[in-house]
Amino acid sequence: LVARAVSEVTGLTPDLSTSGGTSDARFIIRDCPALEFGLTNETIHAVNENARLADIDALCAIYRRIIETEYGDESELIAKLRGKPVEPSWQMRAGSAWDR
Repeated sequence: LVARAVSEVTGLTPDLSTSGGTSDARFIIRDCPALEFGLTNETIHAVNENARLADIDALCAIYRRIIETEYGDESELIAKLRGKPVEPSWQMRAGSAWDR
């Protein structure tokens, strides 16, 4: 699910690995499935830690793709969370949280 979303949004094929130097997944993976997914750590925990806005935008798009693939569009997700049907509306979509 996540690898497909990454590929669809970025055109890149993710590296499925737990060999990162600070990855706790290398220990957890022995007992349960693990997923670490986020921004690259070129400046992580450095004095001037930063991230490119384009990378944050891509990350948001990937998370959105994962959620929509798993749960449907925003109105479907709201209906599932509320436990009742919600009709999609243009007003809901126009100023939705997904578009921010």
